[in-house]
Amino acid sequence: MQKLSARAARQLAAVLCVAACLVATGCKQPTTLRVALYPFVPDGPGLFEALEAAFEASHAGVDLVLVDTLRDPTSGELRPLSESYYSGGLVRVEADVYEIDTVLLKDMVDAGRLTALGAVTDRFVEGALAAGTVDGSIWAIPHWLCGNFLYYKADDHEIRDAATWDSLLQVLTNDGDNLLIDLSTSMLGEWYLTALAVTGAGRPEILLDLETAPLDEQAVALLNEVLNSCPAGSCRNDADHGLVGHYARQFARRQARAYVGFSEMTYFALTEISSNCAADDSCLRPESIAVRALPSTAMAANAVGWVDGLAVAAGLERQQEQLARDFISFATSWDGYRATLTPDSSDAARYLLPAVRLSSDERASLAPMYPAFFDAYENTMFLSVGGIDKELRAKARLLDCVLRSGPGDDSAADCG
Repeated sequence: MQKLSARAARQLAAVLCVAACLVATGCKQPTTLRVALYPFVPDGPGLFEALEAAFEASHAGVDLVLVDTLRDPTSGELRPLSESYYSGGLVRVEADVYEIDTVLLKDMVDAGRLTALGAVTDRFVEGALAAGTVDGSIWAIPHWLCGNFLYYKADDHEIRDAATWDSLLQVLTNDGDNLLIDLSTSMLGEWYLTALAVTGAGRPEILLDLETAPLDEQAVALLNEVLNSCPAGSCRNDADHGLVGHYARQFARRQARAYVGFSEMTYFALTEISSNCAADDSCLRPESIAVRALPSTAMAANAVGWVDGLAVAAGLERQQEQLARDFISFATSWDGYRATLTPDSSDAARYLLPAVRLSSDERASLAPMYPAFFDAYENTMFLSVGGIDKELRAKARLLDCVLRSGPGDDSAADCG
């Protein structure tokens, strides 16, 4: 008999449980809790299934339901939430619990979509809880952290030891076009802030810069230098951006000496290796992939980080609101993280970064690359403040017009 995968076994168990309930005398209708998770995580359906199974096991009579679509206001058709998450979809979708990229948090608060959470024990990575705070009130509990890292081959000591962007780019220039990095249109606002940070700007200076019209010349110059190390047609390519995990997969196939991306992009590199690389493809092996913090150009440089937080919808009845709060507590507990970050033996690790402070034993029980990610994230500052999403888009439009482009670049805006 063919053995069921762990995921299939969970699904079968859920079906059998419902069937047993339906034939039992006095079976009660389950209480539904609708959860709109952040739609851009690796294997999002599998992550939800893991959370669902673990939460429902400790909350009898609860049916956790993933909300990942919403009705298009023009056509009336159901569309994936991911298509409009950053362009008004999150505000429109109906759920009991929302997972919010906190650059959008003020929009949700201003629209009256959320309930203030009151006092919260700060067990989170330093600064993360502030990202879930608007006008002095906590609206979202930190769940995941996000930021960019430098990936390289573990035996490449030149990249490992490159302390500055100048030294890193010199290494890459000497060896040809060997850096993959997503500088497509939708990423430019974030990369502009990252460039400001690595050139030495602190949080107050960066937030002040966002309010001014001109672009920082030093930050623009750095990004243009970075582009010089990209293969022709890469990095400024919106089509490649649409292929989620594309650059990570290319790095796994040794198409570049280094790669810069989010921690969760590791999932796509590992999946490429396990699922699509033949023995003679010369792909990297999982143990040969190393990660470190981005280099800097100044002694006081920092990294830029972002937070995804879980929030409770406004207007819920008392019992439903308490259930929503219970789910958030569970999802941000060690049991919740363990359920979502410990993959089945056949799955790649998601390498999402928990927003809580984990013990050394908890860290050690996670996938092998986590210690390097945690170490590389130490000097990170969070910039999620009210209105920042609109300001990032404005900076991106300006930057799109001044960054150097090359053959195959389809990202340049109409700057006439």
